[in-house]
Amino acid sequence: MDSINPIGLNTAEYQNLTFNTKMSEEQKLAEASKQFEGVMLRQYLKDALKPLVETELTKDSASSNIYRSYLIDIMAGSMAESGAFGVSSTLQAGIQGSKMEDSEK
Repeated sequence: MDSINPIGLNTAEYQNLTFNTKMSEEQKLAEASKQFEGVMLRQYLKDALKPLVETELTKDSASSNIYRSYLIDIMAGSMAESGAFGVSSTLQAGIQGSKMEDSEK
């Protein structure tokens, strides 16, 4: 995943992931959960970083919006890739656990 692209917004990437025959189901789950974590982080960071880059002079400026969007994309992508936030691993464990319970029935 390229951290410069807006994370979680590329539908073609999701389609490629779904129909990719070279990846195992576990790899697909890991990538999808990272993407989900990135989307969550992006939404959180969008509001959390507003005071950092927004002032009365730049509140409505296009350059401020572009800079903020770029900063959020980079931070969300980096945090999702590192796995430090933990949402991706928790989600994977929950899905794999439910699959195991279903297979035991």
